[in-house]
Amino acid sequence: MKILYVLNSGTPGGMEQHVLYLVKGMIGLGHEVHVWCKPGEIYGWFEQVGAKMTEAQIKYDIDPTYISALGHYLEDNHIDVVHAHELKAVVNSLIASNKFSVKVKVTHTHTPISEWPAGGMLTGVKRFIQFKLYSHYVNKYASVEIALTESRKKVKMREGITESKLRIIPNCFNSEAFTVADEMRENFRREIRIKYGIPLDALVFVNVGRLSVEKNQEFLINAFSDLDIPKNSNVYLLFAGGGILENHLKDVVESKKIKEKVIFTGIFSQENLPKFYYAGDVFVFPSKAEGFGLVLIEALAAAMPVLASDLPVLKEVGSDTVDYFSLHDKAYLTKMLQGYVKYFSENGVIPLNVKGQERVNMLYTEQAFVAAYENLYKELLG
Repeated sequence: MKILYVLNSGTPGGMEQHVLYLVKGMIGLGHEVHVWCKPGEIYGWFEQVGAKMTEAQIKYDIDPTYISALGHYLEDNHIDVVHAHELKAVVNSLIASNKFSVKVKVTHTHTPISEWPAGGMLTGVKRFIQFKLYSHYVNKYASVEIALTESRKKVKMREGITESKLRIIPNCFNSEAFTVADEMRENFRREIRIKYGIPLDALVFVNVGRLSVEKNQEFLINAFSDLDIPKNSNVYLLFAGGGILENHLKDVVESKKIKEKVIFTGIFSQENLPKFYYAGDVFVFPSKAEGFGLVLIEALAAAMPVLASDLPVLKEVGSDTVDYFSLHDKAYLTKMLQGYVKYFSENGVIPLNVKGQERVNMLYTEQAFVAAYENLYKELLG
């Protein structure tokens, strides 16, 4: 098969990691893989694993120049499957693919559009128009729209996508990267703590991901700042990742007078990702909206205890291996964090979440993920 993955992004995130797993997996199965994306770090990801790359950026919601160039690329390279990710890439790819008669058109907006954070009435109206437009194009032109979980499928149906168009394929994680011996786990822990000046005997709460509005790190900072920390106790909050809110969040930390206890790593090399989980003791995930929550299963793969917002999708993915809190109750999150502070001060260690690790190793393997997509493509090609 000749497969083209289309995304209008150049920076790392959960969606981009999802596409990387697909690209690696399909190349590993002997398929010819092409990728269109913006210039940026993830361009290098895809190029490194052997994809045929094109730098391309969608400038308008419907971009005639982009559509024309993509259409000719589809025709010249005899592409069998177009798999597009997120709103602009999906709409423009569907128009081009339909015009140039590509047989299989798979679409995927990871977090349903109606759940994107809205900043007022105008933004809310815009979101409504966007998901209605998206649903129209998917229903008319797509072969299949992907939903990562049953709850995501139900939301997409409410947005107007017909049930017959929807397929559920869960996300995955790189199980090989999270399969490490105890000695290596300890080495990673020491390496990251020494690098960022965190005492080896400290309790460390960790959040991994893009620093953005929807990831809601400010809520976590506010809850952390309310902790009652015993004298001579080392308690830290580590944010692994960069993003548009990094400077704002640093200002919030400064205003709370907890600068010495909160660490921001900025953007880091993808190969170091597992190390940040192993450097911590408890993973905290206060996201406002998720399509799946890739970092959630990565934290569970690292056997970390996890505190997560009570989004339906996160409860579906983590089940009873995660403790949940409401985004309307900051005090409750502080109470949960305080419970770990107390336990750690009395015992000096936080137990591993073996049950969570077993769950993700059973349900979310990379091999099952890639096989599901290959089977889908073959089925749709007939």
